[in-house]
Amino acid sequence: MTNTHKIALSIIIPAYNEALCVEGIYHDVVKNVELLGCSFEIIYVDDGSLDQTFEIVNRIAQSDTRVKGLRFSRNFGKESAIFAGLQECQGECAVVMDCDGQHPPELIDEMYKLWKTGAYDIISGQSIQKDVNGALQYICTRLFYFITRKLTGVNLKNDSDFKLLDRKVVNEIVRFKERTRFFRGLAQWVGFRQCYIPFTVRPRKAGDTKWSFKSLIGLAVDAITTFTAQPLLWTAYLGIFGIIIASIMVIEAFLEKALGLAVEGWPTLIIVVTFFGSTILLALGIIGIYLMKIYDELKERQHYIISHKVGNMKPDS
Repeated sequence: MTNTHKIALSIIIPAYNEALCVEGIYHDVVKNVELLGCSFEIIYVDDGSLDQTFEIVNRIAQSDTRVKGLRFSRNFGKESAIFAGLQECQGECAVVMDCDGQHPPELIDEMYKLWKTGAYDIISGQSIQKDVNGALQYICTRLFYFITRKLTGVNLKNDSDFKLLDRKVVNEIVRFKERTRFFRGLAQWVGFRQCYIPFTVRPRKAGDTKWSFKSLIGLAVDAITTFTAQPLLWTAYLGIFGIIIASIMVIEAFLEKALGLAVEGWPTLIIVVTFFGSTILLALGIIGIYLMKIYDELKERQHYIISHKVGNMKPDS
């Protein structure tokens, strides 16, 4: 491979209220990456944390010039933090990993050596053990994987944000202009030569997860609407289905009337009104989601705002 960058490996670590984990993941990464004998940088992206996350990053950067830090002016979300890190990184390849220690730093060694063979451009960590908070989240997660695969052709089952990307892949991804971006899906969508390395999800080093069931639902909606407009077609299918059901009920009503079996009352009317009302509201909701996405895109606001930087940044940053 042509060595066009002074830094061989960039490690990008998004963080939100991870003051208890920042220093620990730093030591773990350095201990493992130094064994590779290559030049590297560690880029923390503080996604508007309310604790001491960035202060600790700043302290580490003062003692280690290989460490850099970006701080958002507010919480813009993990996806924006990942793309800010990709925009800033200077390595010939870049690894994205979580700050909480659930992505094992030892796997970076295997990823990097596999990349050095020149056989792959994207190397993804595939979790073989996934902690879920109850049966409902497990069912919703599996349903999300199924729907995404059927609608978009992107298989996200057990996929993770723990990935190594070649420089040419990074350059392509940071060129994307859309506001709503889903890193895992885009990493598959760009193509290139890809492979997977299984890993076991570890317990958090400290603190509690920042993901709630509501945020996971939001991520699922973003992932699906980013990669397909098929749900809009569903509204037409719902209309056709509603017409079929209504036609059957009309025929049934005529038959009951002809046979003298008709029952006085409003049950049938209530069922029809409820069914069509729910169908219309669902269709409007789906259309509304896409209109909201279009509205966000048309505003053309920046994806994030950086309020502070520490460390040796890119010359043009």
